[in-house]
Amino acid sequence: MQTSLPVREITAVDFPVIERLFGPNGACAGCWCMFWRMRASEWRLSGRNEDHRLGFKALLESSKVYAAMAFKSNEPVGWVTYGPRESFPRVENSRVLKRAAPLGTWSIVCFYIPRQWRGKGIANRLLDAAVGYCKAHGATEIEAFPVELKDPSHQKPATDIYTGVATQFVRIGFVPVPRPKNMRPIYVKKQ
Repeated sequence: MQTSLPVREITAVDFPVIERLFGPNGACAGCWCMFWRMRASEWRLSGRNEDHRLGFKALLESSKVYAAMAFKSNEPVGWVTYGPRESFPRVENSRVLKRAAPLGTWSIVCFYIPRQWRGKGIANRLLDAAVGYCKAHGATEIEAFPVELKDPSHQKPATDIYTGVATQFVRIGFVPVPRPKNMRPIYVKKQ
């Protein structure tokens, strides 16, 4: 497990490092960490890769992105993004994520670990750091939308678990919110 990896919050000056981490595909299919930052209708109409890259860069330059990266010898090896719930229109407007979240709720919405770095504990390290950063920014509750693996021995594609895995969150005190069966899981940690 990579518990000693340095993790730090990013700023606008880190955009070239983020580009290096995300690569030409913008992390995953041209997302550029915009999926949660856009309404579903905006996402469907967007031009993807370059539009998302420019949109993300603009948000980063206006200090509207909260995220952290993990590094191994100055090489970026992982990403987590989080922020006030209201900064993620996809969360706010989703029927399957709807809930009465208290004021001060922050959401941890996405991880990106390049293939060669997966399975080394980097996501756990990023999650620990993200919780600390959310607290430092004043979060009163932190929520996440991880995948609940029914059979941990069955590997899911990384594109299916970009929100994390429930066991990661339970490990540090997140608890599931009671939900109807057809609703996506939500886990919370109160501060």
